[in-house]
Amino acid sequence: MYVPQACAADGSAYADYFALGDFDPSSPLPTGHYLSDVGVALPEIDPRARALMVTANEPSGPPWEGVGPVPATGDVSVLLLPAFTSCPLTTPVGPRTGSVVAPIAGGQVLLVGGTNPAPPTWIARLDTGEVDAVAPDLLTPRTDASVTSFGGGALVAGGTSAGGTVLDTGEVFSSAAGGFDQQNPILLSEPRSHHGAVVMASGQTLLVGGLGGSDGTTVLASMEIVDPSTRTVRQEGVAQLAAARRDPVVLRLASGEILVAG
Repeated sequence: MYVPQACAADGSAYADYFALGDFDPSSPLPTGHYLSDVGVALPEIDPRARALMVTANEPSGPPWEGVGPVPATGDVSVLLLPAFTSCPLTTPVGPRTGSVVAPIAGGQVLLVGGTNPAPPTWIARLDTGEVDAVAPDLLTPRTDASVTSFGGGALVAGGTSAGGTVLDTGEVFSSAAGGFDQQNPILLSEPRSHHGAVVMASGQTLLVGGLGGSDGTTVLASMEIVDPSTRTVRQEGVAQLAAARRDPVVLRLASGEILVAG
């Protein structure tokens, strides 16, 4: 069991475990252990369980909750967070504005960009709660960029530089390397900031609208596609929005169609 370091839980807290899956539990009663019992076997958990829900309580403070997948073999890791409250960012992360938080492959979350004046990129693991600085970091610090899953890592596209220039580049984060590929930035079709982005069913990233143009303030109706396999950008043959949009919401529907709104 793991809890974020910024939110210390008492190891003497008792946690109830609930097995989740496509089966009728043999017993409605949960099982439990103390949080300090890290690494103990859990023979009481139904082998058909696909996830484990955990609730923990301590004498003082909020209750703790979390859900984690149950692998076919090996350890079960569940990240517990305090209910009805939030954990502060650790001191090295610090406050920032204009940053983007986005889930990426491998059950990770990337915190990118912002001003303070140019804070570093951080990555958090949702199975352990570990938060680490990314190295190498972005070649070009930026705010108001988009972040999407991109192959085995993430694509940070567009945004605005510290000097106020709208950027026409993208940078690729590699989960395996733990940092950005500073040697091979991706050149977008045009400068783009305050845009929307979504991963399509094909695995390609669609960049939508935003601000750009020669002055960096033109609201865009254009879209472009970035391919994670070839790292190429395509705008030809990609539809234009009927209405130019800044900061749109972009979602991929179950049908595979893309909804752009707002």
